[in-house]
Amino acid sequence: MRGFVGGLLAVAALAVAAAPAPAAESGINIAINQNVDGPSNAKRLKETWEGRYSGPEGVGRIAVLGDGLKFEQVAMTSDEAQLVEQLKYTAEVVCSTYHVPPYKIGVGTMPTYANIQSLNVEYYSQCLQKHIEDIELCLDEGLGIGEGVSVNGQTLGVEFDVDNLLRMDSATQMGVA
Repeated sequence: MRGFVGGLLAVAALAVAAAPAPAAESGINIAINQNVDGPSNAKRLKETWEGRYSGPEGVGRIAVLGDGLKFEQVAMTSDEAQLVEQLKYTAEVVCSTYHVPPYKIGVGTMPTYANIQSLNVEYYSQCLQKHIEDIELCLDEGLGIGEGVSVNGQTLGVEFDVDNLLRMDSATQMGVA
């Protein structure tokens, strides 16, 4: 057991030592306008690359590419990462302006599905309710119906059906039934 743990520690130490330096760029080498001539040439290129640029002694070394190879960056630059963060922040500001929970448009962290009913009630009360009631009132006034107006002895009005939005989750439905 001692040898196994010591081996794991040695492997972990090698993995940490072989990790790229924080400023190192990650990427791939691409053959431009040519094919790698067979598996022997591909194997030679791979072995040369690993021998020169991997491990603790290869970290941070400048790679000189031959054989028509070109380096293509895989990771984002810091400017691109900042742009992504800025766009996320902009989306969150727009969500807060319109009182829409960010997870509804895929920006924020997704809440757990423990109580979907409360999430829907929150969305209705904080975002939709005011707009729905304003539209109902506007339609009532535009159609000449609503409070204070009687048609054939009945007071008519426009009312949206929000029952599906406020529907209880299945566990609550089972308890009520």
